[in-house]
Amino acid sequence: MCIDYRALNAVTIKDSYVSPRIDEIYDALTDAGIFSVLDATSGYYQIAMEEKDKEKTAFSFKGRLYEFNRMPFGLCNAPATFQRTMDEIFSKENRMFVIPYLDDIIVYSKSRREHEKHLRIVLGKLKAAGLSLNEKKSKFFREQFKILGNIISKGMIKADPERIEKLLKYPEPKIMKELRSFLGTINYGREFIKDIAGLTAPLYELLKGERKSSTKSLVPNEKQKETFNKIKKTVSESTIRAQSQFDREFIVTTDASEIGIAVILSQKDSHGNEKMISTFSRTLQPAEKNYTVTEKELLGIVKGVNHFRHYLLGKNFILRTDHKALTFLWTAKHIKSRLIRWSLELSEYTFRIEYVKGEDNAADGLSRINPTLEVRSLSNNTLSHEEIAEILEEYHKISGHGSPNTMKFMVRQTHRWSGMFKDIDEHCSRCLTCLQAGNGRVNTKTKVIHTSHENDLWQIDLIGRLQDKEKNGFIFVAIDHYSKWIETKVLERKTSAEIIKAIEELIIRKHGIPKRILSDMGLEFNNKEVLALQEKYFLKWEFASPYHHQTTGAVERGIQSLFNILKRQTNYGEKNWKPWVERATLAYNLSYNRAIGTSPYIFKNGSQKIFEIDKKLGVKPKNYSKQVLIQRRDENFKKYEKK
Repeated sequence: MCIDYRALNAVTIKDSYVSPRIDEIYDALTDAGIFSVLDATSGYYQIAMEEKDKEKTAFSFKGRLYEFNRMPFGLCNAPATFQRTMDEIFSKENRMFVIPYLDDIIVYSKSRREHEKHLRIVLGKLKAAGLSLNEKKSKFFREQFKILGNIISKGMIKADPERIEKLLKYPEPKIMKELRSFLGTINYGREFIKDIAGLTAPLYELLKGERKSSTKSLVPNEKQKETFNKIKKTVSESTIRAQSQFDREFIVTTDASEIGIAVILSQKDSHGNEKMISTFSRTLQPAEKNYTVTEKELLGIVKGVNHFRHYLLGKNFILRTDHKALTFLWTAKHIKSRLIRWSLELSEYTFRIEYVKGEDNAADGLSRINPTLEVRSLSNNTLSHEEIAEILEEYHKISGHGSPNTMKFMVRQTHRWSGMFKDIDEHCSRCLTCLQAGNGRVNTKTKVIHTSHENDLWQIDLIGRLQDKEKNGFIFVAIDHYSKWIETKVLERKTSAEIIKAIEELIIRKHGIPKRILSDMGLEFNNKEVLALQEKYFLKWEFASPYHHQTTGAVERGIQSLFNILKRQTNYGEKNWKPWVERATLAYNLSYNRAIGTSPYIFKNGSQKIFEIDKKLGVKPKNYSKQVLIQRRDENFKKYEKK
């Protein structure tokens, strides 16, 4: 049963919790050879509705009014609620041998014996949570399984033969609407096909200026008719790609033409045979078609490397491209601002070049694009096992037992070695404190607040009262909305005098007088003493509505992240929390923040913090251009604004 909840959904605050990306699922399954896919019986109906929300689901049937006791289909937040529930159930096992994906639970293992053990754990967790499975739809001990139109087996991703067959039988489109439908179907397999954008470009030319629902008749020329058949032939021949192996070197091959750019991500297997992992392509925008040949080649490199950023950042990889493009970039005396921006983007990566044409293409070595714009000093690939172990141990402590992604961001700022990401994953997976903590995801809904510079808006709040073996207390938390920089102070009491002292010490003396301060309407913030502070410094003080907590979402999310770090550092209350607040604050400021595209520490200081282990290995700070950091932050803000 599915009710029309469009009116209810229109006034519902949307839940920002997201399901795993399909490419993340593929990467997690790389080494697995045995799979089970468990189907939750009528998944949503297994989630109980809160009493206060039941009336909102009411519907009429044959003159009588009914309401749901269990979460119905059709609610806009139902998928996010179910995904969060499954992630919480498997918080310790997620991405180790199980991936919940909506109402499917993927269990994966290297061997049958290991799989039996993993299944017992998963089924036990489901039983404890009171969730049931659909036995007929669940599949056990399979060597391959189907997900979102692809078939997964050990190390390989195959296109579903049924979908390929339907595509081959697709009749030649007669009207615009049919052509648009055909091109949409082709997009399903775009990661299997090199330069799909260039291949389909002649057909997209027919759609220019036409409405999506247009039933206008098509008048294709001979080239466009040939393109239709060529696409079907290419799709039928491009049905297999390999899964990524993070302990092997990636190869990025780029190409550019007058109409588009194309990129292939590949790796060599244990026999030295090169296997395609994924592809990326797109047609050129009108302005890009005016670029020089060299600029088009550079555009292909930058867009391709950034598209596969999650594979390449922090690893050495091979870049196959035209010799002249990169040579031009680092030798040109008068360089356009666009090329400066591209060179800065590429300078984040470490790669060696394989020149694919020309007789002077024998040179290789690590590429350092325009080193005067961004200076880096990294420890090299000759680190001993003992040094690597020491780096991992120290950075894991510094990060406050951070997640693998947090660790990868922090470590790659100052160190590189072969297999670094795999070593970090393994180190985090063996940490008992991290296993106890689970994934620690924080998904507070946040209202978009516009700020134009640092110290424009500080959001403040309190954590506590917190229990301590010696004495209870609170943590004053202040977050600069623009840079996400966090300041904290331990308070014995939450009086207005303590609050004012913290604001003057942490914000005004350190960062200057802010333009605005935002808080909730708690009595400790809304009183005569605080009003006197506003008048003293000409502060604009704003209060968040008590019915719209998303207004203070940034500080609430920061508090939850900080609290998670603090819990891990104090081993869940076994140690006194007060001495650890400063370290937890540093760990937060050093961690990657998606809203600004880097860490608050790097954004504020323009360089990565160097620790004793780094000094011991001769590592110097990596410096960043403030202009580039601001540009990256603004781009990320626009993405958040659209969500």
